[in-house]
Amino acid sequence: MKNFPLIVGSKSIDTGVYGYQLNLEKVIKEPGLMIAYALKKTFLSKVPTKLITLIRNSNANLLYIKKYMKVHGKPRIEENRLEETIYAKYSLASLKDLNEALSSAYIHKNKLYRSEKFGEPAEGLTIQERIDLLREVGKKIIKDKNLFKEISIAEGKPLKVFDWEFSAIKKSFETNLLEWFGSLIEEKGLSTETGKGMIFLLRQPYGVLTIFSPYNAAIGLGLFATISSMLSGNSTIVKPPSQNPCSTIHLGTLFAEVMEEWGVGETFSVVTVPGQKIIDLLIKDERVGGIVFYGRSQIGLQLMAETVKRGKKFLPELAGSDPCIVWRDVDIEKAVKYVAKYRFLGSGQFCMSIKRLILDEYIAEEFIEKLVEEASKYKPGLPSNPETDLAVLPPTVMQRAEKAIRDAVGKGAKILTGGYRINYLGERDEAGMFLAPTVITEIKPEMILAKPETEPFYPILTVQKARKIKEAIELANRSKYGLRASLLSSNEEVQKIFATMIESGGVLINSEDHMYLDVKLPNLGGVKWSGITGAKYFPLEMTTLKYVYVENKELLSLLGAT
Repeated sequence: MKNFPLIVGSKSIDTGVYGYQLNLEKVIKEPGLMIAYALKKTFLSKVPTKLITLIRNSNANLLYIKKYMKVHGKPRIEENRLEETIYAKYSLASLKDLNEALSSAYIHKNKLYRSEKFGEPAEGLTIQERIDLLREVGKKIIKDKNLFKEISIAEGKPLKVFDWEFSAIKKSFETNLLEWFGSLIEEKGLSTETGKGMIFLLRQPYGVLTIFSPYNAAIGLGLFATISSMLSGNSTIVKPPSQNPCSTIHLGTLFAEVMEEWGVGETFSVVTVPGQKIIDLLIKDERVGGIVFYGRSQIGLQLMAETVKRGKKFLPELAGSDPCIVWRDVDIEKAVKYVAKYRFLGSGQFCMSIKRLILDEYIAEEFIEKLVEEASKYKPGLPSNPETDLAVLPPTVMQRAEKAIRDAVGKGAKILTGGYRINYLGERDEAGMFLAPTVITEIKPEMILAKPETEPFYPILTVQKARKIKEAIELANRSKYGLRASLLSSNEEVQKIFATMIESGGVLINSEDHMYLDVKLPNLGGVKWSGITGAKYFPLEMTTLKYVYVENKELLSLLGAT
């Protein structure tokens, strides 16, 4: 069994109080292992099956236990096999540990920032030094690919998704991403209209940033936010996702090793505390300069309001309900593959997956027929199998998906494929951990799937038709989200209308990848419930802009500005 520590001020700590990561490679193959383990940890282990199935409770995890036992009975598994199901244990942090991490980060916050022009704080690192530090972290991460793969598979991430995620990480470190980020926050000197003095523009860190990493892309998005925070000169505290913390903790150990070597270890911590337990404390704590939050929009926007009221920075990385519009002049075969891949890969559990499809009525019938066929090719399986396309759905997500399907069918929608649970072999199973790729037509506004506030974080694709491009865009904009949107069309007029009228932080036209990432693309961000302010570059968001006006000739001479 692997053991992942707590990291406070880059020091590894074994708290003696642990959480446990089950090996989902084993659990997916035999879900009874997880059920038996859960029963063992509660009073339910000695309760008869019939009584358990009668318990009235809306908790998604308990509902899944009940459903599994109703379908497959109460699992009877030997003690030693249950122990073998545990992949790792990880140290849980107390509020005292969190306080120590905050104190260390706050006291030493000047260690990561030094003004190029003014040379202060003297103990801090320049932008270039921070880039060099992060380059060393990147080398360690790339070297540790096989261990990250092992951890990710144990956490349930399909190998296909891991390979995509890790290739993006590798590309980021091997290109000029760090230099590009650094250029965004370089200090600038401006001459004045009067000619009397100089204006200096400085990008300065907030001090201490806390990052709530997402469960669905822990080593991708979580790493991206951490790199950005440190490059911006902030002390950084990372809160791993409770569902799968081990990959984030291991990332943290690599950061900590390099931070210690550079003498700035006190500025970095990874604390495994339930988010709902600490978020209010962090919002109120005067040592915290800002919070980076990945999560559901309704929660994030409420937290943002509370944080901003206290004069702190809040960076919302929230949900999306991305539309894809496919127009009549496309290569249908190619477009079908595009839509299916970016809706169903990983069971659609990405904020920037395609969630809604809007088709030109002219090609709709042929397109839908081919799409249904293509959707059926996306298969469940063990995470280690390179042919596995789908990921398991957490019980809370599965609960929302099944509710949306029942609601849609009850209101007249047509399910053309999928709409039911399956096991890892693709067999229909009422207690399966996967949802079969689902395509639904005849969508009506009153359906849950069509409501503006719904983010379908599951492999369900709604299909609507439009006769004109502006009608299609109106359908696409009928959402409270605005993260990404894509168009497939070679018509230049259609492209221009889409680019300017779609309500989205990111717009992709004829891209081969709806989840395309590039060094110079903004770091996600969206409008409306997806982030309010639109696309953003993290280094600009994680620093404040200060202007310094100088007339003193002696100081200007020292600054090399005369």
